[in-house]
Amino acid sequence: MSEERYEIKEKLGQGGVGAVYKAFDTQLNREVAIKRVLADGGYDDQEEATKHLLKEATALSSVQHPHIVTVYDAGVDADGPYVVMELIDGKTLDQMVDRGTLTWSDLREIALQSQEALIAAQDLNLVHRDLKPSNVMVCWLPSGKFQVKIVDFGLAKFSATPSLQTIDHGDAVFGSIFFMAPEQFERTPLDKCTDMYAMGCLYYYSLTGEFPFSGETAASVMASHLQHHVTPLHELRPDIPRWGADWVMWHIERDMNARPQDARAALERFLFLDKQTTQAVNLTSTQATLVTPATGPQPGAPGVTSQTAPQLITPPQDGTGKVTPHTQTQQIVAQATAAQAVSQQPATVNTMGQTAPPQQSGGLSKNSRLAIIGILTLLVIVVSIIAVSVLGKQKETKDINDVMTEAKALNDKGKLKDGIKVNEEQLQGLLNRATNIESNGQRELILKSLAYAQADGSFDVGGKIIEHTANASCPENIRTEIFKRVMTKRQAASNIKPLLDYAKNASKEEKAAAAAIEAAHKSAIGQPAGDFIKDFLGLIKDSPSKIIRAAAERAVTDIISKSSDKTPFSTPIAEAYEDTFTDDAKYAMLRLSGSIGGSQNAQLIKKALNSDDNSLQNAAITALGQWSDTSEVDSLISFIGESSNQNLRKRAFDSAYALLQRNKSSTGLDVFWGNLASESLSQRQQLKIIGAMANQNQAWAMNILNDFASNSDKKVAEQAQKAKDKLQRRLRTR
Repeated sequence: MSEERYEIKEKLGQGGVGAVYKAFDTQLNREVAIKRVLADGGYDDQEEATKHLLKEATALSSVQHPHIVTVYDAGVDADGPYVVMELIDGKTLDQMVDRGTLTWSDLREIALQSQEALIAAQDLNLVHRDLKPSNVMVCWLPSGKFQVKIVDFGLAKFSATPSLQTIDHGDAVFGSIFFMAPEQFERTPLDKCTDMYAMGCLYYYSLTGEFPFSGETAASVMASHLQHHVTPLHELRPDIPRWGADWVMWHIERDMNARPQDARAALERFLFLDKQTTQAVNLTSTQATLVTPATGPQPGAPGVTSQTAPQLITPPQDGTGKVTPHTQTQQIVAQATAAQAVSQQPATVNTMGQTAPPQQSGGLSKNSRLAIIGILTLLVIVVSIIAVSVLGKQKETKDINDVMTEAKALNDKGKLKDGIKVNEEQLQGLLNRATNIESNGQRELILKSLAYAQADGSFDVGGKIIEHTANASCPENIRTEIFKRVMTKRQAASNIKPLLDYAKNASKEEKAAAAAIEAAHKSAIGQPAGDFIKDFLGLIKDSPSKIIRAAAERAVTDIISKSSDKTPFSTPIAEAYEDTFTDDAKYAMLRLSGSIGGSQNAQLIKKALNSDDNSLQNAAITALGQWSDTSEVDSLISFIGESSNQNLRKRAFDSAYALLQRNKSSTGLDVFWGNLASESLSQRQQLKIIGAMANQNQAWAMNILNDFASNSDKKVAEQAQKAKDKLQRRLRTR
């Protein structure tokens, strides 16, 4: 880098492997930011650091976008590699959140800008892999509008196909652990969905000031991601649109296939839902919007606001574009009136004194007149039928408007959750509107009314909602919304089977099926396992959809975790494991076994651990890492000592480590930690053991630290000595 061109002004910040400086470009007369790699930045050699920094420059220079930091120059000089970038005068998103959580309007703008930035990057097959609030800058334009800039593509990687997270640094994978996707911990291939997960975590954090997946230790945060322990956003921010909360939660689904597949899909969905909301017709506190079957909201009617956009005067249509019965009735009546006028023309008298038929072109025979009379009679019958139908529709509309008026009043008082009585006709009317894409103006209130509707009579409200939603001719997103927004609140044992039956037969509508599974899962919590568990397991075994299988597995995992008695789940899962012929289903059953524990499941898992199938072994390791106690720690430690597969050894070590960290009050910890320490071969593993021992309150931990203090690795020995000093001070003050 030419020192004559770039004058270094000050250091702006420093990370694990690099530092950023503010500088002045004397040739172009502008301030810039320069990033350099630290000499002791944590890589094994400077050549590796150089490669990664220049890769960042290549990645960034390939993306020209107003919401991505611009790269001006890059190279290597006597001091090492450097990258020259635009200097952004603003604040990072985490700094903004420190001042207070974001409003929905600000988050909306950040979402639009950040998704547009990712679309540009993803079109070049670029995966950032380290998206977090500190890598999103907010700056202000002269107009006063803020602008989002995504920075630091230091971990970004061009890849048209999924790639693996390959870089370790000290004790963790690069990137913030709070915003990393599960696949980054599992070392499985990454793709665009990985960045979508991180963005969802980022949006969640911006709106709540809390991490969606948190914990006291790195291991507990990792477990939170892997087990998908997250509080739904709408519970923390009930003031934002429910669709917005669900859109954010869509990004952080545990299964990659259940998330937005890329930023383009996420942005399209956001704009579609946002448009529905901004075009809504408001209800006043005393009167619901009056809607007639044919004409829609009437100008000037109570409850109709001026927000309704002007419309061309066209024949009213239903949601499919077909002309409504009301229009057909008008046309038929007009035709009948014209025909009657012809048939009722007065007779005339001819010159012979005879009565002549009405004057018609060419005259009509008797048969023709009879035919016309028959047609007119038929038309009268049809008109009568349609008139009755229209009157019925008008009554239905009045009934629904009455319900909506009551619902609005209850909602304004915060009492809608206490329930609203509806009869069968009113319920059907609500369902018709809920599955009609043109009912957006009242959609929020309709869904709330369905969620809290109570039967005014002897019928099953939940069953009718499921039946109508499953069979309605409507887009999948509407079906998904009703299952998520309505049926997750209507928790009843009778809902489980019909919801899972729908999911079983809806493989072409994966998102709706996953939502139905989630609703069934909410109803299953606390119910006897024998009543439903085989239906959930059947979806995991037999569904051709990865999204549906993953949703069913998540549901069963959560149901098990919330059950006071887990033993009823053991036999059905063991039987399902033996009965299935697909690898994915076997892996899922092993993971579920780990959530239960017990001797029966331990035998199943040990059998898989001792197999020759690496994928089966990997699933068994994951299962043992979720064990509820330390009874199977030795199985993991024995595997570490016996396996020749380095990746599986690492996974087994991490699982054993996490298991011991979660069970700090168990007996025999001195033996377990000592055995695990003896199997720690890499510097990373040894430092993890040392860190765990430094936080113990037992004298036996000193013996393990003494062994590490004499280690030939200088860094390990130094850290062990520091840990010994810390432990000694704690033991003296006990």
